[in-house]
Formats: sequence, C-alpha cells, structure tokens
Amino acid sequence: MNIRQKIAIVAVIIIALMGLFPPWRLAGVLGVTGVDTSAGYAFLLDPPSKDNWGLFAPQMPTHANQVFSLSGSVHVDLDVLLIQWAIVAILAWGIAYALERDNQRMKVMSAFLLAAIVAALLLMSDIQTTARQVQSIAEDAQRTAVEAQTTAEEAKTTAEEAQSTAEDAQMTAEEARSRF
Repeated sequence: MNIRQKIAIVAVIIIALMGLFPPWRLAGVLGVTGVDTSAGYAFLLDPPSKDNWGLFAPQMPTHANQVFSLSGSVHVDLDVLLIQWAIVAILAWGIAYALERDNQRMKVMSAFLLAAIVAALLLMSDIQTTARQVQSIAEDAQRTAVEAQTTAEEAKTTAEEAQSTAEDAQMTAEEARSRF
C-alpha cells in the first residue's frame, strides 16, 4: 500500500467519525427571542436532549425579573459538517500530493495553498454563522413590529370604546337633566 492509499484511508476514517459525531444546531424560541445557536457535538443516533438546552440559554440576552422558557428543536448542522469534510478531503489530497513530489519548492507551495484553502473555508463558516445571527435579529425585529402594531390596534379600539362610553355617559347625563 502506497502513501496515497494510506492517507486516503485515514481521511475516510476521519470523515466517517465526523459523520457519526456531527455538529448539532439548536433552533427555537427562548422567551420571545429567536434562538439559532450551536448545540455542540453528539452521536448521530443520540442528539443533544431538551434537558441540555439550558446550557445554551446564557448566550441569549436576559433581563431582570423575566423568566424564559426554551422550546425548539435540534438538527444536524450540515453547513459546518460539509465544511469540515471539505477541509479533511482537501488536506488529505494536499498532503498526499506534497509527499509524493520530490521537489522541495512544490512541497512549500502546496503547504501554502492548503493553508489558504483551509483559511477560506473557516472564514466561510464564520460568515455563515454571522448571517444566521443577522437573520435571527431581523426575525426578532419583525416579531416586535407585529406586536407593536397589534398593541397599537388594541389601544385604538380601547380609545374608541372609551369615547363611546363617554358619549353614552354624556347622553345619560343630558337625559337626566331634561327630566328635572
């Protein structure tokens, strides 16, 4: 068995282990705030349980005298898992390629190329996480706007009812005056 085959076998084993213990994502609601955060790594057939969700609650903003309940679901974070698999595959290919060549300059160039690819993949992962956070904030803002509109409509209805009650009271007072 040559060096390329050995590296390929190690890469396949690492990718299989990553698939057996994938990254999980918690998506749900904490109080009135949307939650989309990492739930860590767990065995594929035994995802993080609802009992452990409270571990991620401290990452969410809380206010004094408010009780937050956490509801939602966990799912495999495929974006992160695919990026991890890509990193392993690219590194395995790069290592096999670099070790097979006798030219020292080619080995150095391959190492720099691999480092740049890994850095780009990691940066892509950070950008996706930031995009999720921005999306969560936008959803929270939209929910708040809907709640504000509902509150404004309720206030308008209450004001109309108060005006109607005041008019009824005025009419009753006028009727009472006309009787006397």
